[in-house]
Amino acid sequence: MGNYSRDSFLATNNTLGELLGLVAPGAPGAHNYVAVRLQQAVPLLDADWNEEADIRRRELELVLGRAIGNGVPEGSDGFRIASANLPNNFAIGAGVIFINGWMVYNRSTVNYDNQPYRGSAGLAPPLPLLQSATVAHVELAYLDAWEAEVDSLSDGNMLDQRIGSRPACVWSGPGSCGRWRSRRAPIRSTPR
Repeated sequence: MGNYSRDSFLATNNTLGELLGLVAPGAPGAHNYVAVRLQQAVPLLDADWNEEADIRRRELELVLGRAIGNGVPEGSDGFRIASANLPNNFAIGAGVIFINGWMVYNRSTVNYDNQPYRGSAGLAPPLPLLQSATVAHVELAYLDAWEAEVDSLSDGNMLDQRIGSRPACVWSGPGSCGRWRSRRAPIRSTPR
């Protein structure tokens, strides 16, 4: 996590957190803040800037998740599973999918075994290689979306070489990365 003075969105107990399921419903002292205003002659803190950004982002996620809903928009093949014409592999289609207000974007069709974020550090469990089946079974592929902090150590393009110092901000991203896992379950011969 970045070097923040505090997580102001949770610290101010904004009701957006309740609506999004980030805090327990009915938590005491909830506030319905809708904006952050800067004052003259008062230092700008990271918490103030982050609070404003979090309010806007959470509002957008709430509207997208509740008004538009989940799924793949018309005209997109986002994350469509298809044959890769390779043994023990499948293709994951390029495009967009909305999940609880998050827009997750797959830039290009990729195969299961060569996804861009397959080996991302800190994510568990690691993606297993697909094996040939010895018995009839059902495969389940699902999207695992996450957000990570990106700083100048992980992306050198964020460092301004002209001034030779680290940037004042840490970015959240990539918010549009997907990861797939496979689970195998035997096919039941008798219905439940």
